[in-house]
Amino acid sequence: MNMLSVSQIADRLSARFRLLTAGRRTVMPRHKTLWALIDWSWDLLDDNEQLLLSSLGVFSEGMNLKAIETICAADDLERVKILDVLGRLVNKSLVIAQRNRGQETRYRLFETIRQYAVERLVAAGNERKYRQRHLDYFRKWAEQVEQALVGPQQDIWMKQLERDLDNVRAALAWAREADKESGIILITALWRFWERGYASEFAEWLVRLLENSESLPSPSRAKALWVQARFKFHLAESDHSFMDHSLMLTDESLALYRNLGDRQGIAHCLLLEGGLLALPDPRGRNLLLESLELYRELGDKLGVADTLSSLGAFEGWPNSARAIGYLEESESLYRELGHLAGMASALTSVGLVAYWQGDLELARSKLEEALILEERLGFGGMDLSVGLLSLISLELGNQRQADAYLK
Repeated sequence: MNMLSVSQIADRLSARFRLLTAGRRTVMPRHKTLWALIDWSWDLLDDNEQLLLSSLGVFSEGMNLKAIETICAADDLERVKILDVLGRLVNKSLVIAQRNRGQETRYRLFETIRQYAVERLVAAGNERKYRQRHLDYFRKWAEQVEQALVGPQQDIWMKQLERDLDNVRAALAWAREADKESGIILITALWRFWERGYASEFAEWLVRLLENSESLPSPSRAKALWVQARFKFHLAESDHSFMDHSLMLTDESLALYRNLGDRQGIAHCLLLEGGLLALPDPRGRNLLLESLELYRELGDKLGVADTLSSLGAFEGWPNSARAIGYLEESESLYRELGHLAGMASALTSVGLVAYWQGDLELARSKLEEALILEERLGFGGMDLSVGLLSLISLELGNQRQADAYLK
């Protein structure tokens, strides 16, 4: 502190072991550097404790027991022993156990300890092995979570993904260096989550992972291009260059799905392209109707619901009665599936169309239910519902309620 400003110290924190090198002459040798202090603690650990602590360095911002047992088990450390060894590290304050009511215990390392663990992992020649295990675990986990993100526990999984977001980022960073295909599978499996507040960041991740990926298997590439097109559409707002790029990516994905004979993939692309064209081009409606027919043939209720929702948005202003018909059928299907985000979106759209029609009571009831679902999901999507509810309250003469919504 006598030598550096706060900002200079902050700049050097990524190399903290080299930063804290000075000490008073009277301080014991093991306290002269932070590295030496942790070295001293390390030397007190047995072989299993050292192995587990070093492998925990691949995690970022915490991990649950299942992840630790899956990733950190090794020839020299059987899975059944991990809980006991982990408990000893917790007792020695090298691992922090975080217990929150209603949630499973998570374990984390102080960042300084984590950096030390990584350096030990590198020194032992084990970093690549454990980084790949970490990526493999989160790739498989993401594939399992993909279906849960449209089910009745959607809000629970959204919050779980928030807790493991830094682990997903760490896995993607390794994928870019060593295993792009696994990274692409991971990121595309979670597209519904990214669109709830992280589209910009993970669009960039996907671009990086797709660099020089011509050898990527067609199914993975087709899905990656479709997700990339969705990200572009999600971020487009009024930027037509983004829209044009989305159309180009969707067309490329559609061609791959047609070559594969993947009818569900074809339906996904038709739905997206119809949505892209819906605002400036009436051809969009025909594409949406084509995708709706295909989803019905496949028995894909979620695809039907998504397409009906897009058709409702397309018809909203010129044909309000038809729009509400589409949206109410979409809402019913989302309820059947327990798809909370879909229900919220459909309810908001019905509320908007009902507001245009002047049916303020129907609009208010739909928007209030949508707002409850959006709050349950925990992030994003509430601005339209809140704004409309405030306007409706004003039109009904309730200034206090209008102000409360805007707060």
